[in-house]
Amino acid sequence: MHCQPYVNHLCQDIGLGAAAMVMQGYEGIYVDLIDDPTTLLTSLVRLGNCPPLNATASGKVLLSQLSSLELEDFYTLKGLESKTPSTIVDRNKLMEELESVRTLGYALEIDECTEGVECVAMPIYDYRNKIYMALSVFDNKHITEPSYLKEQILPKLSKCAKEVSLRLGCSENQLKSYIY
Repeated sequence: MHCQPYVNHLCQDIGLGAAAMVMQGYEGIYVDLIDDPTTLLTSLVRLGNCPPLNATASGKVLLSQLSSLELEDFYTLKGLESKTPSTIVDRNKLMEELESVRTLGYALEIDECTEGVECVAMPIYDYRNKIYMALSVFDNKHITEPSYLKEQILPKLSKCAKEVSLRLGCSENQLKSYIY
């Protein structure tokens, strides 16, 4: 699905960079993105780039749908690559993080893929009610500060992710988790 209009709208609405990532095999691939024109983040994310799934908020969203057996495959084939000193490279810590993503409905990334960058991602579901891609916003600001996150980021990111999910045929029942 081409979601550039949604990524563009999200970028303009929130005033931050926005991106969409899909998983092919055990790699995350950015398929749409818009950098925030007011920052210097233009070189951090590129279409077709395949960052380690364990190092990005979008990657954590995509990994959160995998079964225990699939996660074992992921660890065996890809390992847990470190991009910065903050990247999660411990299996148990990643499992805790993925459980948090399943519970909260979104993932956070603070300095894990690129130092000085924060990211928040939510799932986009398809007609099978399965995670199809992750939609994220990123910046070098403190977007994960609790009140800003809950009052500014999550409501807008959630609204956009819900719109795309519905367009992909996801059921309304699946989207009840979008409560922001």
